Amino acid sequence: MSTAPAPLFWLDPNQPVDTVMTRPVTVPSGIGIRAALAELTEAGGDEIVIVDRRRRPLGVIAGQRVAAEWCPHPADRASSPGSETDPEGWPLPVPTPSRVDELMVPIRARLAAGASIARACALLATEGCARAAVVSSSGRLVGIVTASAVLGWVARAVRSGETPRVAQSPPRWGA
Repeated sequence: MSTAPAPLFWLDPNQPVDTVMTRPVTVPSGIGIRAALAELTEAGGDEIVIVDRRRRPLGVIAGQRVAAEWCPHPADRASSPGSETDPEGWPLPVPTPSRVDELMVPIRARLAAGASIARACALLATEGCARAAVVSSSGRLVGIVTASAVLGWVARAVRSGETPRVAQSPPRWGA
């Protein structure tokens, strides 16, 4: 009687969150958006975490937020009266945020370094957010865990074609 091959990835929700967290691009509070975007471009990331002088996370700017604020889009021609547009329907320039503090979204969820993936999932679901800052005991940023990273971890296990089981470590990402 032969034994079935072991799956490539087993799911263990008690694995530490650093299994799926990433090391984000960070910039100090008060820096200009252009300088922050230059840092992001150089690092090849897709979001920027704003930190204070002690490297405690304050907020995040995701690529979608930059696109929404900085990329022009045609104004709805049936919009409310008084909407200022040029003859082709594009909105006239409005003041654009110049510092990261003006564009960032506060990070609502924080998770202790060493917490489990199960704890991260519960926190993300409870807070209704897509990311949580992973912080040291002194509150310094260690990494970011996102719902999409956890989903990717689960998808890799399922893609292996085997039934996910508990007890084997999943692949390490961004460590």
